[in-house]
Order: sequence, then structure tokens, then C-alpha cells
Amino acid sequence: MAKGPAVVFITRHGARLDAADSQWHLTSPTPYDPPLTYGGWQQAKALGVRISALLHAREAELSRQSNDHAHPADSAKSRRNHRIVIHTSPYLRCVQTSIGIAAGISSFHPDNTPTLRTPQPRAASARTAQPKAKGWLPLTDRPVFERSGPKKIPLRIDAFLGEWLSEEYFKHITPPPVSALMVHTAKNDLSQPSEYVEPLPTVYAYRGHFPGGWAKTPGSPATPTRTATHDGNTFPSPGSLAQAAHYRERSSSQGSVAANASIKSLRLLAAKPAPTRLPDHIYSPPTPSFAASPSDQIPRGYVAHARDACVAVDFQWDSMRAPQEWGDGGEYGDEWSTMHRRFRKGLAGMMQWYKEHGVKSPGSSSPLVERAPANGSGSYFEVPAAAPAEDEEDLVLILVTHGAGCNALLGAISNQPILLDVGLASLSMAERRDEPRRPSDGPPVYRRPSVIDVGMSDEYDLKITASTAHLLAGADPAK
Repeated sequence: MAKGPAVVFITRHGARLDAADSQWHLTSPTPYDPPLTYGGWQQAKALGVRISALLHAREAELSRQSNDHAHPADSAKSRRNHRIVIHTSPYLRCVQTSIGIAAGISSFHPDNTPTLRTPQPRAASARTAQPKAKGWLPLTDRPVFERSGPKKIPLRIDAFLGEWLSEEYFKHITPPPVSALMVHTAKNDLSQPSEYVEPLPTVYAYRGHFPGGWAKTPGSPATPTRTATHDGNTFPSPGSLAQAAHYRERSSSQGSVAANASIKSLRLLAAKPAPTRLPDHIYSPPTPSFAASPSDQIPRGYVAHARDACVAVDFQWDSMRAPQEWGDGGEYGDEWSTMHRRFRKGLAGMMQWYKEHGVKSPGSSSPLVERAPANGSGSYFEVPAAAPAEDEEDLVLILVTHGAGCNALLGAISNQPILLDVGLASLSMAERRDEPRRPSDGPPVYRRPSVIDVGMSDEYDLKITASTAHLLAGADPAK
């Protein structure tokens, strides 16, 4: 049996578009499901960097404690890693926040030192085949930088993490549909192929974007991406077309810089020294080549870029059905108490599931089923992930939900009534204790029989509660 999650993060989604544009709901077919703003997308990435920094510090501390008591020969094997799984509400703003968190985690690196790796042996061609002297390596077989990309993070959608369906929230807009339709819509959106952002072939385009490469040398041109049509033909993506067409849409990030910047500004950009090259496992997100306001929409292609690079969507996951049966997202007109019971039931089922099954997906013999696009089309195939070493990895759960849901989850973990003003893109962290708390360790807690006790109050300690320090001006979320 698995040990269960070692760390549980409770996070709220980032800034939403309908809060920045009060007229947005009048032009949307789904006014109940707004996306993030560009500022909210940046908040989600900063949140992911902060989570990765906390886990990195935890790894270092556990390694230090283990090495103090370990044999010197085993000290190199004592470092524990974290296996992260993200669970999200089916609402679009939470799904985009989850992808942004994964992008932030994948882009975190404690230093800029690249790692050299020796490639696997390969057959020599007729031109390079020649006798090899002892200790001599031809140029083609010397150590090179591998461009493997970051490890994808599993993403699972759970209906019980959905918004509190209070009538006060939906006075002027249409309420959301049933939970099954919300989950289906979220999975369908995640399975759609999307356009990619392409950098312009200038001397300052030093970073390659997925899938063209994870880190490129200064001055290397980008490879145009081709988008598949329904009839199987391919045509250049808008990113590559923008390199020839000197115009740009205001809402698009794939236009030409040359049409909107002066020659002087281009020369200043070209004169900037190239930053230190990123390691191969670090995700390099695209950045806009034009002024983007935090209240604007997310530039086109950015979310899909991070999704395909950093997230492995578990499409088989459906916690409303057996064997999980954690519950749905409630009914319209929910009361505060019924919403809390919904979250407590779902969290209790989640903790019990991971204790019994680990990260294994229902109906699969592998610990995780990752789905990846086949030949650039919308079809998906299964790629079983390697089984994790249980004694070397700690399971980390990241739960992305709404403000009311954060209150309910924090109350379920502590088994106390909690009512906080949970900020956007806030972070709460619960860590499993080495030994469960005994009843005599703290004051007596009087619990009502009608409230579901998740059983986490004796096993977990809340280390951080609704923190937004990583979003303060001038703050570095990596520290």
C-alpha cells in the first residue's frame, strides 16, 4: 500500500477576464466560464515557480537529514524526489491556472549551469567509418546537450473541486450546466490541437520554442511549425506566415515585430547580450514581442504551448464514477454547508485513493497513462509512464479550485471552521507529519457527527495558509 501524499498544496485560480472586462459576459457563449487574463496567467506561472522552490528546499532538507545518519557510500542515493500530480476544477480559469502552474514548475531551475551528457552509441555512416584509436572519440560522438524537455506533470479533472453554485454568483449570467458536461467540455478543450507561437528569425531569438527545441544558440533560426488540416494536408502556421506578412493582430501574439517597432528599437534588441543558456530539462515559455497589459487576454497559443510541453492529461480519469465516486460539483443553489460537505467527501476519497493505489489510473496497469498527439492530429494514443520508485519519491498533490473551495479544503485538512479571504493565485501547503499527532498533543476538538472528518488533522500540519507573498512587487518566487 502506498503511503499517500507527502505534501498537499491548495491553490486558487488567477485573475479572471470577466473581472477585468465587465462586458465580457455579453459576448461569450459561456459567460459562467471565463478564462484567465494575461496577468492571471503570469500569476499561475509564478505560483508554479514558488511551489517548485518549496519542494526543492524540502528535498535539500530531507537529504541533509538523511545524510547525517547515512553511510558515506549511500549518501548519493539518499536524495528524495517529488512526484507531482495536479487535480483541478473543470472550470476554464482553473484548468488554465493548472497549466500555468505546470509551466512554472517546469521552468524552475536553481542555477543556470547546463549539464553535459554522453549520447548513446550509434552506427557510424560510410563517411565517418574509420578505425578508432583507444581513448579517441570522433567529433560526432562527443558529449552534447540533450534536448529532452521537462518531465510532464499529470493533470486530472475533478468535478467536486468546482465553483460554489450559489445563486449570488450568477445573478446576471447564466448558471453553469451539470458537472458531467463541465468535465467533458474541459477534456475536449484539452484534446484539441492548437497553434504554436513562433519567434521571429532575428539575432536576439536565442530561445527555441516547443516543439522546435528547448534551448537554442544565439542566432539560430526557428523551424516553422505546420498545422494539420482536416483533409490531412499541412500549411504554415500563422506564426510562420507572420514572418512574411508585415502586420499583426492586436489580440494575437504571432504577428511581425518589424511592422510595429522602429529600426532603432530593433537594433537595441539585437545589441543585447544573449542570456545564459538554459539546461535541457528547463521549459522556456514564449514571451510577447509587443506590449501586453495584465488585463488583456492571454496571447493566442501560449496556453496550448505550455499544455503540450509540460502537462500529461489523464483523459481516463473520472472521479464521479466508480471506483472513486468522490461526488459531483453540486447543484445550483447550493448552501455553504452542503458545499463544505461536497469538498470534504471528495478530499477524503482522494486521500484514501492515493493511499491504496498511488498514482495509478483506473483501468490501467501502469501508474499513469499519458496521452500525446499522434502525428500532429487530434487523435491521442496511450503512453504508459515508468513506475515510480516508492521509496525514493514523495507524492505531491496540487489542488486548484476557487475561493470558497479553498476555505472548504483548509477546513477539511485542519478539521476546524475556517473562513478566510483567499487571494487570487494564493498558496496553502500541508505537509505530512513523521508520526501522527496523538490526542494529547493539542487542545480537545469538539466535532459534530454530521460533519465528515477527512482524518488529515492528526497526520498533516498546515505550513502555509493562503499566502500571496510570491506575487508581491519585486518578490522572487524562486526564493
